[in-house]
Amino acid sequence: MLTGIDLSHWNSFADYSVLNSSGLSFAFIKATQGTGIVDPAMEKHYNGISPTHLLTGFYHFYIVASDPTAQAQHFCDTIKPNMDAFSLPPVLDLEDETTTIPVATLVANVQTFLAKVQELSGCTPIVYTGRGFMQGKMANSNALANYPLWDACYEKNPATPYGGWAAPKIWQYTDKSTNSGQPTDGDLWYGDAADMLSFTQSTTFKDGSSPADWTTNNNIKVL
Repeated sequence: MLTGIDLSHWNSFADYSVLNSSGLSFAFIKATQGTGIVDPAMEKHYNGISPTHLLTGFYHFYIVASDPTAQAQHFCDTIKPNMDAFSLPPVLDLEDETTTIPVATLVANVQTFLAKVQELSGCTPIVYTGRGFMQGKMANSNALANYPLWDACYEKNPATPYGGWAAPKIWQYTDKSTNSGQPTDGDLWYGDAADMLSFTQSTTFKDGSSPADWTTNNNIKVL
């Protein structure tokens, strides 16, 4: 497993270069929310992390009461200038508990969002969610199980199986990680460097190195 973080405007770094000595492998950055909000720290985080060895990706906080197609368009339009061959797939952040719409409608809307993001980005999106949301708001539907899961669970182990997923690709295991030198959410990637690279559109890392060399040269933490 590889270690990573995810960031939003709640997080800040005075000097992002400290990430080069952190042992971390990846970072996901909040990009958008709903149909019109852009996270105010998105560009700062991306511009700070981009020169480091970390692979980056973006996530969208899904608002259940908003149009799914419009949300997908807003998300992809916002992140497109910062997406390249080294980018990790876009992420749907599915945790908005305010929903009172019928389960079947919510499931269909989420599927519409994911399909549109895949069409616009050319990448299969990742779904970030938790067992409580899937069981409570989605009736534990397995309709999203073909997408990789980023499981939010602050217990000793991921919460899977649920929602048709047997295991996650990413596990958010804490909101109090200090791996980066700053308090952030902490994540584990279930796979090695070669596996993580396979989720990009590149065959090498940003410096042109192979997975083995990238791991060694950057003192990547492997669990």
